[in-house]
Amino acid sequence: MKAIMLLGLITLYTLGIGACIQCDCPAQNTRIPTATNAPDTQSVPLGQLVEAVKQGHVNRIEVHGDILYYYLASNDLRYETKLEKGTTVYEVLKDNGIAPDDSRYPKIEVLVP
Repeated sequence: MKAIMLLGLITLYTLGIGACIQCDCPAQNTRIPTATNAPDTQSVPLGQLVEAVKQGHVNRIEVHGDILYYYLASNDLRYETKLEKGTTVYEVLKDNGIAPDDSRYPKIEVLVP
């Protein structure tokens, strides 16, 4: 009996939840990032992020510990850069003359691992 229930759960997962992972989910209209649909990532120096923010090109920044991912309005690439030890993205922007009330200040999301 337990084997039949387990087989049923595996089948449901494969047909239901698994399908959402592999394609657009019409029920939620979202796409779960997988290896096949994750955005292309380009590694760049921290100074390039600062310059892009100063020019008003950065839509948002995701903070993953000392790794920053940022996105531009002009393309679908994801850019990756690394913070220096002991600094925050807020300090980096402030030290480069970009205050939170500045219209160029991007949305910042701090993601917990």
